Amino acid sequence: MNAASSEASPLRLPTIILVAIETLVAIFYIAVFHQAGRSNAIANIAVDSVTAIVVAIWVVFVLPAIVLVVRDTKPGLALGLSLAAVVAFAANLVIF
Repeated sequence: MNAASSEASPLRLPTIILVAIETLVAIFYIAVFHQAGRSNAIANIAVDSVTAIVVAIWVVFVLPAIVLVVRDTKPGLALGLSLAAVVAFAANLVIF
């Protein structure tokens, strides 16, 4: 809880929902699309690079949002990071 107030922020629940969905999407993507044993080397490089991008998006945007939500220090920033992750995941899926 925030030291200034005794109740949780109204932005906390939407942020928790977004973070949970983003985490599940990242896990689903890596579990489904990152399969070893492809015969095409170019396909291996493409899948590995997209997997690295998904993990990087999660680490840069979602992980700090989780920390901010748990601490309940800056709920607006946590929600902004979550929304930025949604945009980044969507752009990544559209591009690849």
